[in-house]
Amino acid sequence: MQRSSFYLFSVLSSVVLFAVACEPSSERESMQLSASSPSTSAQGTATTSATSSQGAGYATQANASGSEVTSATDTSGYEVADEVPYGSLKWTYGGISGRGYGASGVSISGLRISGRSLSFHYGTNLSAWGYSKDAIGGYACLFVQKEDGSWVGGKFDWISSSRSSRGLENVFGGYSGWTLNGVPNPCQTAFVILDASKKRRSNVIAGTWYR
Repeated sequence: MQRSSFYLFSVLSSVVLFAVACEPSSERESMQLSASSPSTSAQGTATTSATSSQGAGYATQANASGSEVTSATDTSGYEVADEVPYGSLKWTYGGISGRGYGASGVSISGLRISGRSLSFHYGTNLSAWGYSKDAIGGYACLFVQKEDGSWVGGKFDWISSSRSSRGLENVFGGYSGWTLNGVPNPCQTAFVILDASKKRRSNVIAGTWYR
């Protein structure tokens, strides 16, 4: 009787060991991976939550590949991406050069230009640069696109946070070399504000000008 019990126990043990040995390796690997690796969504959150400041109203964010991407909206939800590449603007008139200025803080949108005036909207006004509402701390700069595709222009007036419109009398009047000779009508235009005291600027906005 004892011999029969021992024999039965041996047979059952062999069956159990054989079943374990035949378990699909893919299932064992899946269990090991789930226990040792964080989920994809957790990794994505960790990547996209790392942001750093790039001036008031702008943010730089690391994407999944580790490169940095400038945010397209400011803290007020306004579009701040340049509508015309800033580097393509040729500082021809106005007596100043805006080369080397970096986008920081001030954001504008909704350029409307016709006849002898223009208007726009502030997302974040010149207070981001430390100016009070009526302080005239910015250069208003306009650019026009010629038939060959080049952009020419420059400063044509001063501006403050209390003004979201400007007359274009200086452009028509030849201020600091300004001329519209050879510029088609209508033409594409670009507008940007520079800080008069530091090398920083708003984003660039664009529109069509019927004169």
